[in-house]
Amino acid sequence: SSGINAEYGGGSVWRNIFFTATGFMAMVLIATLAWLVISMKFRLETLEVKVIRLSNDVDSLLRTQLTWTSTQTTIGSLNEQLSSLRSEMDKSHKLLTAQEKMFTFRTISRN
Repeated sequence: SSGINAEYGGGSVWRNIFFTATGFMAMVLIATLAWLVISMKFRLETLEVKVIRLSNDVDSLLRTQLTWTSTQTTIGSLNEQLSSLRSEMDKSHKLLTAQEKMFTFRTISRN
């Protein structure tokens, strides 16, 4: 009976080693998976922060572009007004010159 006990004893030792090795492998696997999940979560959070920053940059650029477009429109309008003002000044100048010539002609013809 001692041989049978030894056999079972021997078997249980191997079984314990096997389960211990399996348990260790399972713990390593679980730890690795947990580390992967945590690192992926951290990477996703980092990526999310980068996306938010990029989104803010894009918003800022769009606002700047709208301001620039508005500025260009204002500059165009001012150029048109300036051109109109120049043409009015030219007309006034021609009219004034004509009046001066008429006044000079009248003054000369009186004398």
